[in-house]
Amino acid sequence: MLQYVKELVDRLDNKKLEQIKEVATSKEGVIGITASIVLATAYSYHKHTTRPVSNGSPLVPYTFPLVGSTMEYRKSPEAFCRKWHEKLGPVFRAHLFGKEVTVIGGHEVKEVFLDKHFDFFAALDKTFNLRLLTGGGRPEDFKADPIRKIVTKYLTPNLDFYTDRVVKRFQEGVDDNLKGADSKEFFSVYPLVQHMVAKASASIFVGENLANNALLIDSFKNMVIDVGSELIPIPWIEPFPTLVYIRMWYFGKNAPSTRRHKQQLRAAIGPELEDRIHQMNTNPEWKRPNDILQDIIEKEEHPSDIPYIDFIITMITAIIFASIHTTSEAATTVLYRILDNPEVIEALREEQDQVFRKEGIDENAGAEVFTRSIIKQFVKLDSVCRESSRLKNEFIKLPHAYEGTTPLKLSNGAIIKPGEEVLIDIWKNHRDPEIQNDLKDVEQFKPFRFVSSEKQATKVGEDFLVFGMGRHACPGRWFAMQEVETIISMIIREYDIKATTPVTYPKSERGMPGGKFRLEKRKL
Repeated sequence: MLQYVKELVDRLDNKKLEQIKEVATSKEGVIGITASIVLATAYSYHKHTTRPVSNGSPLVPYTFPLVGSTMEYRKSPEAFCRKWHEKLGPVFRAHLFGKEVTVIGGHEVKEVFLDKHFDFFAALDKTFNLRLLTGGGRPEDFKADPIRKIVTKYLTPNLDFYTDRVVKRFQEGVDDNLKGADSKEFFSVYPLVQHMVAKASASIFVGENLANNALLIDSFKNMVIDVGSELIPIPWIEPFPTLVYIRMWYFGKNAPSTRRHKQQLRAAIGPELEDRIHQMNTNPEWKRPNDILQDIIEKEEHPSDIPYIDFIITMITAIIFASIHTTSEAATTVLYRILDNPEVIEALREEQDQVFRKEGIDENAGAEVFTRSIIKQFVKLDSVCRESSRLKNEFIKLPHAYEGTTPLKLSNGAIIKPGEEVLIDIWKNHRDPEIQNDLKDVEQFKPFRFVSSEKQATKVGEDFLVFGMGRHACPGRWFAMQEVETIISMIIREYDIKATTPVTYPKSERGMPGGKFRLEKRKL
């Protein structure tokens, strides 16, 4: 049924969509939709109350079949994780987000991440399908693998080359916010960092010329947030995959924010794309731009049945979704930990001075000296980043769909059937003393605990799941952490920073640390 609806949706044009809207808002349409939901609810109730739990894992008890334990979890993810770990152990079943899933923590996470039959993208597409949300074409026109290839083939190998422009754009991002002043109080860290990351990333993804385009930077900064805000989970829809799918498709086709950002990206990138293609074909003396856009133009084959500009916009959109917000959020998390522990700042500055003396760099040098080779020597800073990420509010997430053809039995006895999903319990592993190699005080923030441990902020494992693990580990983590560590290095080198209100740490999954802070130019 779901596959049929998917194929039907892909064939709908705007005229047919208007007809569907007219029917859906009519009296008869409302009655029909309501009846369908009631019947589906009754079927779901029968399904959940008659079948035995037989997958070898204890089940979190619940009363209402459609809601399950979702409300309990969302009320306090930490309390939910803590309670059911203690009662049921690291692997258990729970009815979350509209269906029963196996929640996997402890050493068993490796059995998911390292098994080729588990697919992260197949599970993610069911609730956050980028192709649908951005109107990006047919399923066969846009897959996750090309994005991974772009990162691994064009971005990561060229990080050294891109460092200079990243630092330059970071500085511009700060200057844009200070507006000529030597100091300023900010309501939050995130908008400042977000602007810095957007400008730097734009210079790499679409070129230095476009990094100053205000509308393009607006989309780089806000597209993910705008789309995400439209997709706040609706409990009564979550149990019905077809409705979830139609909701994403409808949003991708009709939401004003989606149309606005696609228009802005098209207006900025379209002329640049046309000019580059013209220059490539007519001007033998044309100087090739060094950026991801040019790599895509030259090396990526686009589907013949969609306009070239649409293909380019979809690819750039995918990169935006994979990088801007996550990097900005990571840098925000680290900066708030530093603001909440101001003694860390002097320790990091001392580390910078030591590295500068070792490399023969003038101690009064500015941010331009923060090359990749210099950043990699800041082991204390790297430890701060890993520890901040370990204690970030990550709970039960990273869905994986099991696409094997026969039931899989995990080492603890849990059985995963074909077509089922599992969720990874990040909170459990990041706070389990055993998983954390017998670390003490795992609930406390200890900024330099990883300095001599060979546990870099990009090193994935069962004890550090921020970037996933195994075959689907984030391929852009080296770029992301380089941006984060460069931002921190530059800010503490050139500015004094101080929290002006208490730092707050959210307990929900969708929140970030908060609090006002002051940024003031240092007098070296």
